Amino acid sequence: MRGRIGRMMAMQLHWTSSTLDIAPTRSIALGGRSGSQRFSTGQHSSLEANASLLRGPDGAAVLVVGFDLLYVGSPLREALLRVAARHGLEASAVWLAASHTHNAPMTDPSKPTLGLVDEEYLDALVSRCVAWIDDLFMATPVAVRAEHSRVACPANVNRRKTYRGPLWTREGLRPLGGIVLAPSPQEFRDTALDQVRFVDSAGRCRGLWWKYACHPVALPRPFDLSAEFPGKVRSAIREATATPDLSVVFLQGFAGDVRPWIPEAIDRRPWWQRARSGPTFGDATELQWQRWCDQLTSAVQGVWMRAGWAEVGPALRCTSVPIEWSQMLEGEVSGSLHLQRLTIGDRLELIGGNAEFCSPWLRWGSASRTTIHVGYLGDVLGYLPDERQAREGGYEATGFLRRFSLQARWRPGYQVGLDELVDRLTSPVAN
Repeated sequence: MRGRIGRMMAMQLHWTSSTLDIAPTRSIALGGRSGSQRFSTGQHSSLEANASLLRGPDGAAVLVVGFDLLYVGSPLREALLRVAARHGLEASAVWLAASHTHNAPMTDPSKPTLGLVDEEYLDALVSRCVAWIDDLFMATPVAVRAEHSRVACPANVNRRKTYRGPLWTREGLRPLGGIVLAPSPQEFRDTALDQVRFVDSAGRCRGLWWKYACHPVALPRPFDLSAEFPGKVRSAIREATATPDLSVVFLQGFAGDVRPWIPEAIDRRPWWQRARSGPTFGDATELQWQRWCDQLTSAVQGVWMRAGWAEVGPALRCTSVPIEWSQMLEGEVSGSLHLQRLTIGDRLELIGGNAEFCSPWLRWGSASRTTIHVGYLGDVLGYLPDERQAREGGYEATGFLRRFSLQARWRPGYQVGLDELVDRLTSPVAN
């Protein structure tokens, strides 16, 4: 009897969801890599936006949208925040997540060195998404319960390797070496693969959020449109649920210093370049990339076969705290880092924000809850290393600044202020 009552209470959540094809129909400039501009010449997989609107028993609601994009960017974020506000939803209850695929059109005009924005595509995307999300708010919801699963999937690797040999960098010779982009398995990273599914009274999955921390950069098709590994896993989830149009929202984790771990990939640079620049990641073949993706799909489908789910909810609570980037960076920076928190029941929380968070920030979270860490929300300024990484240097600490059109440097002590902000966000008073 108690189990039946608990299940009835869990069904107090209400769910609506939808999927939108966002792939361009012509060749277009791609985002994600500095240097000469890339233009798409083919399509490896579909590009989608997947949206979900979850309502709790007390009227609280959260909008979670996943995009197969490098970044969401300010134009799209601002337009969708206005739609949400018209329907009574505050910005703290809006999660706009980019998968960070490097094989999609650029929609962030603040980073021209990473790819040029096609204004015609962006205007059309914003217009279509506004109408799409407007319709989502008007759709009839279905009663659901929320269930969470977590499995370890060590298919990723930290990419900040300490190299002790001489290095030639953009700033000149470093005779004692430094941090290079290369496999560093001994360094900490998030290996948790999380799924949150929403199931109706008949036991049918109506939609799903899933999270994994990993840069989608291993697909050896630099000129093809592709959702990369999130698209492969999305297809596997739809196959596991026998629901081809299931809304599957991918939430990129704290992946600033993490990428695919494909040990058999070969570094094909000439010897003199390896000698100047130190070790790096090899270039995976398509077969190697497929086999790597199979590790993720096996982990996802394994949970469905084992029925390894725990019910959560139904109470929802959304909070957020801002901090100006100028409090962390000295120089020409504007805007704010928005840290967001979503709690579902008393067991689960999502903590995220508009940055490429590095792995040390995984310490954030409540001791009494399982924490899902989410990055790449909304208008991302850039990477967010901790102070140790900032002192060490490397691409995620200082090297990215110029490529992201930022003339700035990290302020001493910024980490303390950030940790205090998160403590405030997760304190019992905030709950």
